[in-house]
Amino acid sequence: MTMVRRFYDEIMARGERSLNIETEAMPMRDFAGYSIGPHTDSPKRLITMMVYLSEDSDHGHVGRSFYAPKDPFTLAVGHTHHGFDKFEQVGTARYLPNSAFGFLRSDNSFHGVTPMQDEYQRDTVVYIVRHKQAA
Repeated sequence: MTMVRRFYDEIMARGERSLNIETEAMPMRDFAGYSIGPHTDSPKRLITMMVYLSEDSDHGHVGRSFYAPKDPFTLAVGHTHHGFDKFEQVGTARYLPNSAFGFLRSDNSFHGVTPMQDEYQRDTVVYIVRHKQAA
């Protein structure tokens, strides 16, 4: 798994003794008006990857964005979605054909989606690597 190899050293530096992981791919479709405030993913996740299924290059601005808290001591607590006013947008993974991005989940890996103004549907496959659930 290329994503796991890419982040292996960072994952192991967290004190993991071994990796017992599972993966999941979920199709998503977002419509005009959709937004989700800055948040981090569940602590059970290790890596999140977004594969964009854009048909053209005309809607690059509707990509997912990354945020830094205005208060540098803000860390993720649970699965809280925060207001945009408490964060600065520091980058956007543009929604373009044949593109994808991934990141290592942490207590400050804040990401979200500003309200989509376009009458457009955004199709994405979310690929998750997480700690394997006990049976």
